[in-house]
Amino acid sequence: MPTSGPHINATMVRVCRSKGSNNNSAAATVALAAQFHSIVWVVIGTTVGMMLANVPVVFAGDALIRRVPLKVVRIVTALSFAALGVYVLVTR
Repeated sequence: MPTSGPHINATMVRVCRSKGSNNNSAAATVALAAQFHSIVWVVIGTTVGMMLANVPVVFAGDALIRRVPLKVVRIVTALSFAALGVYVLVTR
């Protein structure tokens, strides 16, 4: 089984598309695998990178929810989402 080259890249694209993954991290993983020809290290690197980005946010969210009622968090989140939506609509 090949570990680099067009076969692996095509397989990664198919897997990403079949899982409904339409995000930049999946595209970046495919691009890195094509550039560095080592799928194992690319997958390890992207996984570690995503964990480094996400784990602190999970802990911060847990700490926040212990101090602030969930209803307040939901209201602030909804208002922020709506404000960003209006901003995008107005600036385009």
